[in-house]
Amino acid sequence: MSDSMSARELIAGIIGPHAWGAIYPENRLKAADAILAAMPEIVRGMVVPLVWRDSYGVWRAETPFGDYKVCGRILSLPLPMNPQQVHADEDAAKAAANAHHEAQIMAGLGIKV
Repeated sequence: MSDSMSARELIAGIIGPHAWGAIYPENRLKAADAILAAMPEIVRGMVVPLVWRDSYGVWRAETPFGDYKVCGRILSLPLPMNPQQVHADEDAAKAAANAHHEAQIMAGLGIKV
């Protein structure tokens, strides 16, 4: 995508002859707007949830960016200095890890949630 072309204009150009009513540029822009509006939900559905494995009482979920760890209700994030969060229970800690994982991927793709 060039600096002078927005994502909306780029998508409208790609849709071009494939979209119904494509001979009308405003229809292409409306279709591009709909695609952009749907992108967060589309990408969110593509994020693979963490897979948890028990390792001597500590639940671990491996990612290319580091491991999430849950011990009881304590969640350790795969960030420098392994910050920890305390949650109501083990399931809440795992849910928080999944939410963090999803948010990190979405942020890496430049999608605001």
